[in-house]
Amino acid sequence: MRTFGSILAFLRGFFGLTTAEVAAEAGVTEGTVIRLEEGLLLELSFIDVIRINRAMAQRLRQVDKALLTPEISGFLEHLDYLAMPDEHGPPSPGGVSIQRFRIFADPMVKDLLDVFLGLPRERRGVLLEMLRTVAGELAS
Repeated sequence: MRTFGSILAFLRGFFGLTTAEVAAEAGVTEGTVIRLEEGLLLELSFIDVIRINRAMAQRLRQVDKALLTPEISGFLEHLDYLAMPDEHGPPSPGGVSIQRFRIFADPMVKDLLDVFLGLPRERRGVLLEMLRTVAGELAS
């Protein structure tokens, strides 16, 4: 958190922003920004970290890309993945609301995993063998 705070202080100075401006852009309190920069804030919620990072990322996107390191470019791309749906909600992966976020393209994969994970560990192998047998028959 101290390193994060020192980077924030550097970027704030580089962009000529006040702590109040950073706080307003990030949607956090000015006290949070001040304590973070001074190395006094050792714990910060994930959402506030993302909000501060996204606020600074907006500014970094205005800098000539040739001046940025590949790590910063990758960091900016990563932050695009964590789009904020509004100022007060949780981050949304890829801009998709968390209620609609899915891991698997086929929703039946989750159903299958729910059945598998709902069994005691020692019985899961039996289900897997049965599925392999049935899947082999269905495929032929």
